[in-house]
Amino acid sequence: LKDKLRIAKINEMIGTLHTDLGKIKFADNYFKKSITIYQETGHRTGIRSILIAQSLNAMKRHDNQTAIKILNHVLSSFESINDNYVKCTIHSNLGIANYRLGNYMIALGNFKLQKKYAVLSKNNREIMISKGYISLVYEKKGNYTKALRGYMECLEEAMKSVDAVQTSLYYNNIGEIYLLKRQYKKSLEFFSNAEKISRKISYKYRLCYVLMDKAKALYSLKKFAESTLCTREVKEIAKKIKRLDVIFETGLLEMKLSAINDRHQTKKIMSSLLKKSTNEEQEANIKYAYYTISKEYSFREDALVLYKKIYLRKPDRIFKDRIEELEKGS
Repeated sequence: LKDKLRIAKINEMIGTLHTDLGKIKFADNYFKKSITIYQETGHRTGIRSILIAQSLNAMKRHDNQTAIKILNHVLSSFESINDNYVKCTIHSNLGIANYRLGNYMIALGNFKLQKKYAVLSKNNREIMISKGYISLVYEKKGNYTKALRGYMECLEEAMKSVDAVQTSLYYNNIGEIYLLKRQYKKSLEFFSNAEKISRKISYKYRLCYVLMDKAKALYSLKKFAESTLCTREVKEIAKKIKRLDVIFETGLLEMKLSAINDRHQTKKIMSSLLKKSTNEEQEANIKYAYYTISKEYSFREDALVLYKKIYLRKPDRIFKDRIEELEKGS
């Protein structure tokens, strides 16, 4: 029995390593081997651990529905979980999956439970992270006052604990709030701090998103030359670390920047982006951005129809604002 459990644990550890390396298929294979042994031996803690790991892999594959199904199964099958940190992890993952699906109020409930169990397990870092997630939901729902207050608290806690990764994140998140509030100079102050930290610790992932936001703020301030340089750097980093969402965002900004000198090039970029778009949200964002430049009626109509459709399943404040803006333009 001990040998079997040892093999199961080794498979679990190898699977976790593959997950960290982004090799999800390999990870799934090792987790299957591990859970088979745990089920044969009736090792409930091991089964629970693998199910949570499999839910994470589902999220990495963008299969959030499956992740939610697995995690809810864990909660219902293991009602007597005594480990508050495990409960904290489960509700954190449920919150992230629901957030990605646009189920913001359900996600908010999950993140509040994450915070509750983080407090019970006396895990200060998880308390801070849960506050950040709660603020993220408030941001999506358009409650910028609550979101800003929460991010400020998180920033203070991250700085106290000398957590550079989280500090750069919260500087960036605060900058995003000011960007949404159209306080562009203020947003640049926070983006600059996030950029300094991300460069210092060579955190390419965070730097990628920080520079993207910084480029947007510079564009809004009509600092087009600086925005162009920033966009180029972002694109290079995004390609290296394979952040397809950021590559798409750089394309949108390149389209807007090209309109300053070459409207023909703008249309070419727009057509190229539409061909490469993979979902309705990307299509809506392309047509909205092009409409703001060209004021062509057909693009306004198309973007409006798409945003209304998207808003029904994903009620982001930004979509609501764009719907109102496009309706006023009729």
